[in-house]
Amino acid sequence: MSDLAAYLLEKREEAGLTIEDLHHSTKIRRYYLESLEKGDFDVLPNEVYFRGYLRAIARELSADYNHMLELYDDGASDGKRVPSSYEGPIQQYDEPSMMQRNGKLIFIVASLGLLALALGYYFLIYAPSLQ
Repeated sequence: MSDLAAYLLEKREEAGLTIEDLHHSTKIRRYYLESLEKGDFDVLPNEVYFRGYLRAIARELSADYNHMLELYDDGASDGKRVPSSYEGPIQQYDEPSMMQRNGKLIFIVASLGLLALALGYYFLIYAPSLQ
């Protein structure tokens, strides 16, 4: 385990948060959070995301972001640097959020309502004239 991974795990445990809590507060996928704490940086998309993740985690855990970067740079000599472009397998997405599921439901209900209005208009205006 790298020094950065150990530091992240220690800070999260000090804050009394679970991976799930950190996932909800930072919006970082659980898979990436777990990978960061294991020191498995190869699964991360690229260094820009990596640094953004560290910044969000540091803010949430009240940790020193610059110290995290120093630990990361010290460990980079071990060949554990985040790749500049993602070449790994496509990761599975987390379960859709409640907002995404509700958005689809609202779209379906609104579409059915518009269809009902259109049919009602047709039968009120045009259907009597067809007889």
